[in-house]
Amino acid sequence: CLPPEHRRCIVQLSPGGGDAVTLREFDLRARRWVENGFTTPVAKTFFSWCDADTLWIGTDFGDGSLTSSGYPRQVRRWSRGTALADAPVVFEADAEDVLALGQSFFTPDGRYDMVARMEDFFHVEAFLVLDDRLVRLDIPLDAEGHGIFGDRLLMSLRSPWEVAETTHPVGSLLAVGIDDLLRGRPEPDVIFQPTDTAFLDDVLVTRDRVVMTTLENVRCRLYRLSLSDGTWTREPIELPGVGTVAIGGSRFESRFIFNYQDFVMPPSLFLVDGSEVEKLRSEPARFDASGIRVSQRHVTSADGTRIPYFLVVPKGFEP
Repeated sequence: CLPPEHRRCIVQLSPGGGDAVTLREFDLRARRWVENGFTTPVAKTFFSWCDADTLWIGTDFGDGSLTSSGYPRQVRRWSRGTALADAPVVFEADAEDVLALGQSFFTPDGRYDMVARMEDFFHVEAFLVLDDRLVRLDIPLDAEGHGIFGDRLLMSLRSPWEVAETTHPVGSLLAVGIDDLLRGRPEPDVIFQPTDTAFLDDVLVTRDRVVMTTLENVRCRLYRLSLSDGTWTREPIELPGVGTVAIGGSRFESRFIFNYQDFVMPPSLFLVDGSEVEKLRSEPARFDASGIRVSQRHVTSADGTRIPYFLVVPKGFEP
């Protein structure tokens, strides 16, 4: 759906459940399909909103428009009311690449337009669209993008990255100024760096914070991070226990949600709004957990490795 109103949405309909889909535009407020809205024939199609009257789109345009993998090779900019076949080509990947993509990243302060070629599903070459120019972003091809926060691109590393005489290890979460990338002088902020016992799990961008989950001794932790005067501050958010967490939310709201579950608590949805953490609802309990205690302990293996484990016992039981 098109942010920030999220009223107009592109729905993908797949005959038979395959990769090939047809796109149709839907109005959530009016609860009906948009008359003469964006509609496409059935094909392996990738798309993104550019603005209210424009889509980035890649689909089967005929000879030469698909990669050898059968996915779109071209990124086109399709304007409302014009024929899909007449949409101008903005970018084209190599025939041996997996696919080409176009996407707009919407932030409260504006929009960033990008195109990319995927050499495979783990190596992506990205370009920023500036008017009619494409500027390559000098970041590792195998970095995983997590969106844009303010004027910084967030990414985590799948391989070491040496920049400005510093080597950032695998698993680091970095924030890189987009202007610095365009000037060819990236100086990443280190938001998180893994240790022997702590690893990055997931990242979410909200209106004014970055939300992050980590695994520390295989135990989930939840943090909210803020940026002020170039300094990142990390605030832990207390969880109900030693379970697992999945985060979600909107780029245009400060609040966010997380799903939590552990050995004794069924999957439960929580809302974080400012300093308040509210439990919204939970799946039904499958058993009475009132007499059960969960703790985390460690044991040292024969080679000296400290191994964490969880102990689930009746309350009052001492092993």
